Amino acid sequence: MCTIASAVNVTKIGIKEIDADKASTMFSIVLSDPNELTGAAQLIVKFGTKDITVYQIATPSGAGHPAKPPSGTSAGPAANKQNSDIYLSGTYSPAINSPPQYQIDGSAALMWDLDKQHYDRGQLGFLAAVTTDKRRQVDPDSYRVFAAYQNTPLLRWIGPVQGILFTWLIGGVETDRKANNINFITSPSLDFPIRLFPSVIRAGTQPMAVLTPTVGFETGENFHNAVTPNESRGVFRGVLGGTLVARFDPKLPGFKGIELSSAYTLRLPVVDEIFTNTKTVNGQAVDVPFLGTNPRHYIKEELDLKVTNNFSLAIKHEYGAIPSAFRMVDHKVSVGLTYSLRQTKDGVPTAVRSK
Repeated sequence: MCTIASAVNVTKIGIKEIDADKASTMFSIVLSDPNELTGAAQLIVKFGTKDITVYQIATPSGAGHPAKPPSGTSAGPAANKQNSDIYLSGTYSPAINSPPQYQIDGSAALMWDLDKQHYDRGQLGFLAAVTTDKRRQVDPDSYRVFAAYQNTPLLRWIGPVQGILFTWLIGGVETDRKANNINFITSPSLDFPIRLFPSVIRAGTQPMAVLTPTVGFETGENFHNAVTPNESRGVFRGVLGGTLVARFDPKLPGFKGIELSSAYTLRLPVVDEIFTNTKTVNGQAVDVPFLGTNPRHYIKEELDLKVTNNFSLAIKHEYGAIPSAFRMVDHKVSVGLTYSLRQTKDGVPTAVRSK
């Protein structure tokens, strides 16, 4: 049982049990009577030195009861790109002395709790990502599909770091559209999210900045490549990188806010792997693939002007190469629209989208 301060529209809540997890990093409150929460708009838990005081703020008169979440899996607006579970972007890139390029960049990263307490057993799901360009003579497409597991082995502040997030792309395929390069890959990694500001994010419209360094590796088998199509070879890459997501609302007419994201990935092959340069021959772009262990850098920056919670006008800049063909993109700028969603029922926010 708890004690509360006297206030209008405040109801005393009885506590039957407090169940802590194994690491004592979170707990569940079991109420004596769950019906006491009926009509509540907000539940505030206040920590003291020796006791816990729980306040229930009743729903304002005329507001009705809070809407019941729909059954099954549903989706809603993503507060920012970092926790976007479904992402789709269509962009246009002008070109000089060559046809313009039209690009589709999409991903779905859906995760579900294994036991409804994802801090204990984690989440299992999948990641599917596709990048397609419309160009002549070259095939710059990238398709990646993986089964994925995610857990939080450490959920507490260590200096500026909020905790540690473990992600394992259990197994999946990397390929291009014509299947000239096919890889089977498994990839574990660790993320170290650092909330630059503010220390606590209380609303989706609040200015914020989060930096997330990443370290991991990718290993597997290359079944087919454009240089040695009949030869299978092993794959092992060290992976370093990080993402920066910042948002704020400059109060521009017609826009709900601005979001800036920047992602950098460095892949370091240990064994020879395909890399593709592009050169112009008789006015046409032609692929020039070779095998090597050269570092593969990739930088992607995006400025989103949010028109609604789901839609944004986007300006993108890309440089570098991504699997499976590792085709070099040299400072490409494009403009277009993006659409994003996140799971709101039976799912959990995921950080595997950019893996």
